[in-house]
Amino acid sequence: MLANHIWSFAGEDDRPDISNTFMQPFVACTWPSAWAVSVQSESSYNCQTDQWSIPVNLGVSKLVKLGKLPVSLQCLVGRIVRHRAGGFSLPAAGQHRAAEAAFG
Repeated sequence: MLANHIWSFAGEDDRPDISNTFMQPFVACTWPSAWAVSVQSESSYNCQTDQWSIPVNLGVSKLVKLGKLPVSLQCLVGRIVRHRAGGFSLPAAGQHRAAEAAFG
């Protein structure tokens, strides 16, 4: 889990206060065949407006080599859950990535 919180404590009086939390929980499983499956979220919470944004992504990837260069081929599918004071909503959202190079 990666997490941080950002808040304002000084500055111009005409600017709104900031108090935002960011959390990124993730789980991944990799097999000896270089296939991997992952589930992750990049959730944010605005303490000033009591609003959540919770995207949930499912990914499948395969590590291959192009010559000596390792390349990760990925497909990610995601949904976003939003919360406002009135309740949660689930708008449609999709994200697909193919052929993301991993230089490492």
